[in-house]
Amino acid sequence: TLTAGKDFSVKSDRLAMGGRLVDIATPMFTYRDIFLSLNGPHQALNAATALCSAELFLGSPLATETVEEAFGSVRSPGRLEVVGRSPLVILDGAHNADGLRSLSAALEEGFSSRARTYVVGAMRGRDVDEFFAALAPNPETDRVICTKAQTSRALDPDVLAEAALRYGLGADSVLVIPEVGDALGRAIKDAGVDDQIVVTGSLYVVGAARASLPKAR
Repeated sequence: TLTAGKDFSVKSDRLAMGGRLVDIATPMFTYRDIFLSLNGPHQALNAATALCSAELFLGSPLATETVEEAFGSVRSPGRLEVVGRSPLVILDGAHNADGLRSLSAALEEGFSSRARTYVVGAMRGRDVDEFFAALAPNPETDRVICTKAQTSRALDPDVLAEAALRYGLGADSVLVIPEVGDALGRAIKDAGVDDQIVVTGSLYVVGAARASLPKAR
C-alpha cells in the first residue's frame, strides 16, 4: 500500500493555460513539468495516484514522453469542463459537499469573475443547506437559478431556492426555472461577456445542460 504524501507526492502544482503544470514524485521517479489538461487543484493528486498505480502495475517508471502525452490529452467531461466563452460556461457534476467544495476552490483559484450565475439542480435526499454552504456563492455578486433534471429522483427546485435564500442570497438573486435548457438559456441571456455560468449539483443536470447548449445559445 502506498500513501499520498509519504510514498508519493505532488512536488509542484502551478496553474497553466488550459490546465496545470505539475511535478510528481513517485517511489520510482520524479516527473517534472508535466502538463495536465484538467482544471482544479485536486487534479494533481489524482494524477499522481494514477501514475503510481501504472508504475505498480508495470513494475517500472513510465517514459516521460508517455506521461506527457497521456496527461496532456486527458479529458474529464462534466468536471470543470469549459463548454462556452463570453460568457464562460462551465459544467461540473459535483453532487455532494466534498465535490462542491472542490468546485468552489477551483473556481476561486482559476476562474475569477466579477459575477457568477449558478444553474443548480440536485437529487432528493441531499442536505440542501449543506449544498449551498459548500458551493459558497457570493451573496453580493452571484445569483442562482434552481432547476430540475428529468428524473423521478430529482429534487423540487423550489426546495433548493428556499435553501439559497436561507444561505443569504437576496430574493432578486434566486430564480426557479424547472427546465434545464430554459434555465441555462436565461443565464446566458442575462450574463455579460465577462461573467461566468456554472452548471452543477447533479450529473443529470449537467447532461441536460450539455444537450441544450446549441439551443440555449
